[in-house]
Amino acid sequence: MNTLEIALDLAANRGIPVFPCKPDKTPATPHGFKDATTDLAQIEAWFSDREALIGVPTGTASGLNVLDVAPRVTTGTRSTSRTCSAAASTRRDAATT
Repeated sequence: MNTLEIALDLAANRGIPVFPCKPDKTPATPHGFKDATTDLAQIEAWFSDREALIGVPTGTASGLNVLDVAPRVTTGTRSTSRTCSAAASTRRDAATT
């Protein structure tokens, strides 16, 4: 699948809004994540440029939450590991109730 196909799949089949990003990962739209949409015509227009990367808003807009862990930082590794484990456990518990 190419970038356009993936962006269309996210929007059409999963209901996840997307927006284009430049190769340096900055938003390629005036309002960044606030421009995210599931409108297929808009997505086709945005992602016809093969250079565009797919951006997805996090939180309530998509239902996705992200924890960005910097693996090269060694200070607090145990604490980060415990936080990730606790978050994963909480997520599993919420999914089973």
